[in-house]
Amino acid sequence: MNLGANSEVQILSDKAFHKSSENTYEAHGNVIIKLKTDSIYGEKASLTPSSAKVWGNVRYVGPQITLYGTEIDFSIKDAKMTVHDAKLVDQNFTIFGKKIVRYADGHLEAEDAEYSTCRDCPGSWSVQGGEVRIIPDQYVYMKHAFIKIKGVTIVYIPYIVFPIKKDRETGLLFPKLGFDLERGFYLQQPFFWAINQSSDLTLSPTSYGQRGLGLEWEYRKAINNNSDFKFYNLQSFDQVWAPGKINEDKLGDRKLRQFYDYDFFYKPSNDRTFFVEGKQLSDLDILSDYNVYIEKRLLNNEHGHKVGFQEVFPNFFFGVEGNFMNNAFFANAKGFDHSYVQNLGHLEMSHTPINFLQSSGLISKISFDQNLDLAYFKQNHVGEGQYLRNVQRLDYRPSVWMKLRPFGPVNFEATY
Repeated sequence: MNLGANSEVQILSDKAFHKSSENTYEAHGNVIIKLKTDSIYGEKASLTPSSAKVWGNVRYVGPQITLYGTEIDFSIKDAKMTVHDAKLVDQNFTIFGKKIVRYADGHLEAEDAEYSTCRDCPGSWSVQGGEVRIIPDQYVYMKHAFIKIKGVTIVYIPYIVFPIKKDRETGLLFPKLGFDLERGFYLQQPFFWAINQSSDLTLSPTSYGQRGLGLEWEYRKAINNNSDFKFYNLQSFDQVWAPGKINEDKLGDRKLRQFYDYDFFYKPSNDRTFFVEGKQLSDLDILSDYNVYIEKRLLNNEHGHKVGFQEVFPNFFFGVEGNFMNNAFFANAKGFDHSYVQNLGHLEMSHTPINFLQSSGLISKISFDQNLDLAYFKQNHVGEGQYLRNVQRLDYRPSVWMKLRPFGPVNFEATY
């Protein structure tokens, strides 16, 4: 039904009552209020020509945001809306507030609100502010803010601003904080540079606690929809580490320690793929000393360089790759494990099955395929012992696939 003479506001519900003496409407059950491009949902609503009140698991859905709460007060005249016990949900962040007010220009204000970008890590971190102003797709402004990590207040900031733009934009990102009894206080302040539509650079000056200061940076480049290049570097001027040193006492000088991680993936078409990737360490001890910062980039005990190429033809597959790695479980932190077995080359070829027979008889189908796999394993310094380590291995696997159909829907399959 229409609300009075205002055809821009419509109400849908299971039941509706009109009190002519008070010039009000009441709607009960599955209430939906349509206001141009906005919608309000709830279980019960009371409306006048100038205002509306909605109760019961309320929800506001607009072009830019979605709000949840226990109650909504809406002024039809000036389009001001107040949501109580509110939750604002955006694609990139979430805000909880005792009260969130939305104005006609789309701007929002909140009281006792909590902001976080962790949609899949609830309670990991948040910023709580007494007064919050939100400009959708622009910024969140907070006064009297408290930064909280896992529910514990860490620091007070009188005023802070967060960008919430959906487009990439150059500027400061949210700082990373941490504390460890052995490592000390960790602080990182990333700066994001949107170079152009296809590339960006993140610079992150960092304090690694008692080990000293450093820098992390990452460059990313999108080549096409399926191809990209990434390069990451960690640099630390460490005042604790020295080769062979096992205590945590500070030294008089600082030593530059580095970790590199790069990945180039190029796919000019659906049939062709080329990749180069690698990880390089200045010393092996960096794996344990900085494991908190780089553990996501090192998933096993080896690091080095790998290159590969694949080509898919209409009826044939060809792939080749090779790598040169160092073993992380090696006594000399500055050394190289020359006894580590390298997979210097790996060639694989195969073709699609060739059908020799296809009929409606007892033997309904016979096909044949082949796979060739050649691998070259070699130590950097050959040192054969009890076990063979430097070998060339050739695997040839032909197979015949047969399908039998003795009767009706019954099928038997066999591979030889």
